[in-house]
Parts: sequence; structure tokens; C-alpha cells
Amino acid sequence: MINFRLLALAGTMALSLAGCGDNRIAMPADLAASTEALRISGMGIGRRGDFDFAGGRGTFTRGADRISAFSDFLDRYSGAGTFRFTGADGVIEGACRYRAEDVNQGIFSVRTRPFIYQCRLGHNGRDAGELVIEEEQGMRAAALGRDGRHGFIVYRGTRLDIHSIHQMATPTLPTPQPLGYRFLADGRAVGAVDLNGAKTVYAPPSGQAREAVYAGSLALSVLWDPASL
Repeated sequence: MINFRLLALAGTMALSLAGCGDNRIAMPADLAASTEALRISGMGIGRRGDFDFAGGRGTFTRGADRISAFSDFLDRYSGAGTFRFTGADGVIEGACRYRAEDVNQGIFSVRTRPFIYQCRLGHNGRDAGELVIEEEQGMRAAALGRDGRHGFIVYRGTRLDIHSIHQMATPTLPTPQPLGYRFLADGRAVGAVDLNGAKTVYAPPSGQAREAVYAGSLALSVLWDPASL
């Protein structure tokens, strides 16, 4: 995928400024009405710490590195994060990592190793599934000028598709990097996570999809995005 580095930088600045306020991600009215908004408190910009969520408590770690070589001709990105959350339905755990690589020439950057974010998920000490997020590839992604992402989560037998959100509720241009993600079951949105500023999960009121949205949202919340490096 080819990106203009200046556009990416402008998008990152816009994202940071947006996070200073309380602008929320754009969500369909029916999804907002059918889900419960639950804030993740304490998971700010630190590398490790404690957080409160949905009446439970958890711990997290995360980190990321950017290694440049050959006078910034080559940029290699890597990151990892973990979380452990104890709530009403037991213990949800995750161990995540990603890698990506760019080759740079002037203001242009070519993604030579696509971004892939992978998490192993557990429940009460047992393997419970995985989350995989990949960036969009090809001319569509380049023409949009944004880092669109898609993927899935499988958690305790429930599978949800995941798509990145780049639009705020207020009338603004879409951001290059994701502001959040929505979760879909059979093509229908059932939940979302807002990562813009105060992290907020929009979860179904009950059922297995609720647990999957919890697990996916926490996994995405510990992602230290390479766009911020």
C-alpha cells in the first residue's frame, strides 16, 4: 500500500487534536440504541497499569518500537500488549503483537510488510480464541488515503467480523488512522469500541456476542498503533 507521508502526518495530528475533546466515533442510531456504553477507565497512554471496566478490574501492558535503517530508508515497526480482566463472566486474557515495514523515498512511503495485529485470547485460564486485524491493501486503500483495517474475532465459539471506523460523529473528514472499530455478526453491527480519547465499549445487552465484544475491545485497546510512532 502506498501512502503520502505528509497526509499520514496530518491525519495523526488531526486524530490527536480530536482526542483532546470528547468527539465520539460515528455510529448508526440503531446500534447506539441497542448497545450499552461502557467506559474503560485507567487505560490511558502508559505502558502498563490497572483499569476499570464493566464493574470489573484488570491490568495491562503494551509497548511498540520503530527501528529506522539506512538513513530512514527502511522503517520497521513492532509492538505487543497484554491484558487480564476479571469481570462477572470470569477472567478474560489476551496476548497480542504486530509487525509492519515501510520503505521510504522522500515524502513517499511504500508498505512492504503489511500491518497485521494478532491476539491469542483466553477465558479462565483456557484458550478461548483469537483476534486478527489486517490493513486494507491495493489501490482502494491508496485512493482513500487512510489506513483502513478489517479482521475478525473468534471468542468461545462466537465469531464477529471487525471493521475500522474513521469518521467522527461531528461533521469532519475521515481520519487516516482508525478512531475505533465496529463488530458485526452476519453483516449486522452488534457492537463497537471507540478509541478516540476516553476509550468506550458499545456492547450488546447480553449473550455470547457481548463477551466477544468485551474481549475484542480490550485487545484493540492495548494496541499501541504504529501511526503514533
